Parts: sequence; C-alpha cells; structure tokens
Amino acid sequence: MKNPKWLMSVGAILIAIIIGVILLRSSASNYYLTPGELMSKSNLVGNRYRVAGTVVDGSLRWKQSVAQLKFKIRYPKEKQILSVIYKGVPPSGMENDPQVIVEGTMSSNASFLADKILVRCPSRYLPEKATNGLFNLIGAEGVLYR
Repeated sequence: MKNPKWLMSVGAILIAIIIGVILLRSSASNYYLTPGELMSKSNLVGNRYRVAGTVVDGSLRWKQSVAQLKFKIRYPKEKQILSVIYKGVPPSGMENDPQVIVEGTMSSNASFLADKILVRCPSRYLPEKATNGLFNLIGAEGVLYR
C-alpha cells in the first residue's frame, strides 16, 4: 500500500487542533476573578489581578480635576462588592451599568486600584445562546469575550 499524503495531512491538522484547544484552555488572558473570589484570597496587597463584574447602579463618581473615576462592581449572584479606583479618562460605555473587567492591584485600604478597564460592549458580541454550546463542548468558553 502506498503512503497516502492525505492521511499525513489529516494527522497534522488534528494535532494542530488539539494543541490549539490546549493553548486556549490554559490561556491566562481568559482568566479573571469575581469580587468574592478576590476577597477570599490572602495576601492581596501588591499582587496583580483581573476582576470581572457589573458596575453597581449609581456608583460611578468622576472627579475631572484629578482625572479619577471611582465605582463599585459586583458579580451576579454574589453579595461581595468591590470598590474600584481608576486614574485616567474613563472608557466609553461606562454608563448604564456595564459589565467590566478591571486589571490592577489591591490597595491596603481594600480598594482595587485599576490601571486598565475593559468594558463589554453588547453590540459587539454574539448572543450567548448561539455560542455557549459549541465553545463549552470544546472547552474554550470565553474565547470570544477576551
């Protein structure tokens, strides 16, 4: 029997897919904590974290004179609320209780000092129902929401 080249090609493609799924599942860029998970950790001060949540209604406070934005976030189905302080121009889309991921460090006074805010823009994402089944099946949930 001759050595079929197509069999080798199919094998290479399968290996590439498996490696891709492994890399996506272990990607640190997908990972975030909820406020409750963050507050349950010890030795918070000085470590860098990504925290996801929804901005608490009415908590946005902008001080233009010092370019400082203060707000609170909570994760659905959690009671823990995290106070966030961000220095810089607020990203667009912060109004109307957006879902955000904040990156930064905890201060000694239990406030989260964010140096980056990622705002989820609902118009730029596919509906959850359309993507959950496929991405959960291959273990790559969150890929579209980086």
